[in-house]
Amino acid sequence: VPAAATYFEGFDELGPGDNPAGWVDTEADNSMTRSDSLFTVVDSGGDLAFGTSSSSVNIHTHYTGDDAANWTNYVLTGRMMLDDYNGGLGVTFFSDYPNSDSYYRLRSGSFPGGEMFHIAPHGTTITGDTSTDVRPTPGVWYKFRISVTDTGDATQIDANVWPEGDT
Repeated sequence: VPAAATYFEGFDELGPGDNPAGWVDTEADNSMTRSDSLFTVVDSGGDLAFGTSSSSVNIHTHYTGDDAANWTNYVLTGRMMLDDYNGGLGVTFFSDYPNSDSYYRLRSGSFPGGEMFHIAPHGTTITGDTSTDVRPTPGVWYKFRISVTDTGDATQIDANVWPEGDT
């Protein structure tokens, strides 16, 4: 059994406006058209993060480096923050870009009022409990953990999201 690979992106060695290697942005409305100016490293109160100020709907960035297309079982962790009730946020994972328009997302949107973070499929289907019961508040960092396992017959997803500082 080969050792598990680890990929880490902390953005500490990049500066605001930089575009990290291996990341491919795609245009609005779940487009497959590449547009590498949508997501960049941003300074968020002294923290460097990968983000966007775009008001376009359903834009994505896909990690395509380090043989990512062949990853089938992994754990994705990180944090995210919404800065405006009129926006949305999320993490796209298990993407088949550029082969097909299919992926999963841990997301929240439809503001004002907002949705709770939930798993949303795109180009595929999903069954089971998809809600985290956590509704984001602007200005609060949320940590997430997503475990993805390809069982051969299905993709098993276990996800959690919580305010940073909480357990």
